[in-house]
Amino acid sequence: EAFSVGCPVIVTPVGGCLNMVKDGCNGILANTTTEEAYYLALKQYVELDENKRNDMSKKAFKSYKEFYSIEKTAHEYLTLFKSK
Repeated sequence: EAFSVGCPVIVTPVGGCLNMVKDGCNGILANTTTEEAYYLALKQYVELDENKRNDMSKKAFKSYKEFYSIEKTAHEYLTLFKSK
């Protein structure tokens, strides 16, 4: 959902986050699931210059369009169903 509006995410390394977030590209991936690691990830994002934040926002939206949009998802389901 965040990617769909060009919002980079700041996440811990759990579940699908590991597959979706490319650290420093479309978001920030904390090193661990600890509060300290998440704090450091937040701090890393806040300290980015405006150009890097804007670039990360563009890449977040690009990730959405390439992998998670309803059009992409529908296409993937149709491909799967046709293969069965």
